[in-house]
Amino acid sequence: EKAAPLLAAALGGRQRLLGQEHAETLATMGWLGAVLLALDKVQAADPLIREALAKQRKVLGEDHPNVLLGKGNLGALLYARGQFDEAQPLLHEVLTRSRAALGDGHRSTVNSLNNYIAVLREQGTLSSDPKFEPLLREALLSNRRCYGDDHPKTVQSGHDLGTALLARGKKKEAEPLIMQALEI
Repeated sequence: EKAAPLLAAALGGRQRLLGQEHAETLATMGWLGAVLLALDKVQAADPLIREALAKQRKVLGEDHPNVLLGKGNLGALLYARGQFDEAQPLLHEVLTRSRAALGDGHRSTVNSLNNYIAVLREQGTLSSDPKFEPLLREALLSNRRCYGDDHPKTVQSGHDLGTALLARGKKKEAEPLIMQALEI
């Protein structure tokens, strides 16, 4: 909560000193939008995230890392609004491009994987479609490496995989994953 007013002040200063379309101004605008979104201030975050991304695309080009971050923020915004069908392709693109730019083990890539899986979970396709099982296994291993066994992201990944396995009749493999999630 303390970050939002500081970022708002920084944004105002950067707009005055650097201009409306300077890369640092746009990065600060995106950060402020992301912080507001994390604080569940979706209405306030929306115009900042959308404007930052639109201007970053124009000023920096599609391949700039800040544009990828902005797309992730927009995907998170759409997810928060319950617009899962719009968020899904965007979050898939962010995951694909994060893998290419940073590698599978990078924390940003793992977070992109988690975000993509979250939208698939909300769409109801995660447990029902067997093509996602390898993705769920990857998420569990990646979260264990990045965060450890007891972290909420790892526990959620284990639960997701366990639920998917259970839906496919793989009870013996699913049970320990679900039990671990229930214990924590």
